[in-house]
Amino acid sequence: EQINSALGLGLVLASDLTVSSAGGYLLQMLPGATEDTVEKLEQSVSSCPPVSEMMEARMTQREVAESLCGDLGLELVFQKTLGYGPCNTTNLSERMAGALKLMPVTEIRSILEEQGMVEMECEFCREKVVFTEEDLVARGVIGEL
Repeated sequence: EQINSALGLGLVLASDLTVSSAGGYLLQMLPGATEDTVEKLEQSVSSCPPVSEMMEARMTQREVAESLCGDLGLELVFQKTLGYGPCNTTNLSERMAGALKLMPVTEIRSILEEQGMVEMECEFCREKVVFTEEDLVARGVIGEL
C-alpha cells in the first residue's frame, strides 16, 4: 500500500569540505487524512526552502515543522533533543571494548606490542578512546599473559 509522503534531506559543507550541519524530515499521511489536508501539506512543503537552507539558517526542529505544516498548524506531541550519531560518551568505551572482543586476540596483542595501546575512534563523533593492556584485561577483551 502506498502512503502519501514527503522526504527532504539537506547537507551543508564547511569551506574545508567537512559537514557543518545536516538534517531532514519525513512527513507521512495518517489513515483518514482528507484530500484537503494532503493538498495543503503539498503546497506548504513545496513552498519551503531546501533543507540545507533551513540548516544554514539554524532553524529549530519546531521551526522546520511549523514551516512544513504551514496553515494547518502544529500540535507538538513530544520533543526530543537530537545528538550526532549513536554516541553517548559515558558508554562509548564499553561499546568499543565490545567491538574489540570480536577481533582475534593475537591481532590485539600485535597492536599492543607495536603501539603500547589500542586507540579507537568513533566514526560518528570522532571521539577517541585509548585502551592500555590493563584496560583490555580488566574488560575481558584479552587474558593476562
